[in-house]
Amino acid sequence: MSTHILILPTEEFLPERNPLAGIFQGHQLDALRSTESERFGVLSVRLRYSVPMFLKNMLRRMALRPSDPSLPVSSFAALGRELLRRWTRPETTLVIDDWKGIPVLRIEALYGTAPSARHDPIWWQRAGMAAYRAYCERFGTPDLIHAHNSLPAGLLAARIARRDGVPYVLTEHSSAFHLGQVPASWFPAIRLAITEARAFLPVSHAVHATLERALGPLPVQPTVIGNVLPPAFADAARPDRNDASVRFLTVGSLLPVKNQKLLIDAFRAVADDRPDSRLVFVGDGPLRSTLEDQARDSGVGDRIDFLGELRPDGVRAEMLRSDVFVFPSHFETFGVVIIEAMACGMPVIAMASGGPEEILTPATGRLVVPDDRAALIAAMLEMSASGTSVDSQAIQNHARQNWGGETFCHRLRAVYASATGSPRAA
Repeated sequence: MSTHILILPTEEFLPERNPLAGIFQGHQLDALRSTESERFGVLSVRLRYSVPMFLKNMLRRMALRPSDPSLPVSSFAALGRELLRRWTRPETTLVIDDWKGIPVLRIEALYGTAPSARHDPIWWQRAGMAAYRAYCERFGTPDLIHAHNSLPAGLLAARIARRDGVPYVLTEHSSAFHLGQVPASWFPAIRLAITEARAFLPVSHAVHATLERALGPLPVQPTVIGNVLPPAFADAARPDRNDASVRFLTVGSLLPVKNQKLLIDAFRAVADDRPDSRLVFVGDGPLRSTLEDQARDSGVGDRIDFLGELRPDGVRAEMLRSDVFVFPSHFETFGVVIIEAMACGMPVIAMASGGPEEILTPATGRLVVPDDRAALIAAMLEMSASGTSVDSQAIQNHARQNWGGETFCHRLRAVYASATGSPRAA
């Protein structure tokens, strides 16, 4: 009989309005389902609306003022009924989707208070437990839960384990601890959830170190297996290029933590030395207009392109037609985009910022001291001068051998087997 594994992500799982949410869990499931026959299910929790929001709008209706049009109902009585339904019977919001043959239970529940980092995990767990009970009624109790991120999915998995005896493993890939976004009031519960997990899987040693800086020394040995190379990049074939120009590429959300301002500043100096060079940005975000202004003001704006957000096949196409991948992020828990670039045969320049330090070797790229503009310029000039000396095939092989689907699944299944007591663990 196949092992029944329930995937419990902290963020939603691939919702239509935000297809990047839960993407790492989707990549892992794609790899797992294509190589063996475990039985999987997914819970996807969304907190939407709050009790104070409903009460405030009921008062507005009593004053004969219009309610917030974003709410699903508008009359005083309907608002009261909807509030009561969502609070007392959150399972009535459940929707069951089928994702590539895997059932996904989606629940949409209420914040009990105004949204806040301190209280949101309470309401998330409340909704998640309702979804878990409904999942078990429909699909049976899982043999194992794989929770992603300790707050709040790991806390819910720990509650289920204490109540029902279902073991769990816990992957941590959030940068929230590094960014100081986790309230200290949750630290004791997080430590306990990590301690009680059958396996603790930070995606890098850097993540584990970050957690210990916040939580103190953890009494469990981490199992670091990284992330899986997304299927769209597993068989990328790099075309021959006879063009002597150099095309630098970076991919990521346009956010302060991604440090793209430094990259534009460095490229201005590189472009003086390499007038045949271009810099291409793939991704979108709140800094886009600021970065576009910086590019225009740099004097080399005509050689800097902003392509916006692309689908995976579009990202792969840009990687295959580029020469050097540059990743200037201040901190990364792992860096999936780095292994994607390597799988496309590109050397990578990245900041020594956590995860990248555990991926790159001298044969696959260069690590730069964070925020060292001169070092970044030197690395870009070195890589652009390497030209045909770069062994693209060796870089591709390195990515596939270390993070390809077969390798990743072998590591993860060993963890699953040990957690469930399966003979595979021997």
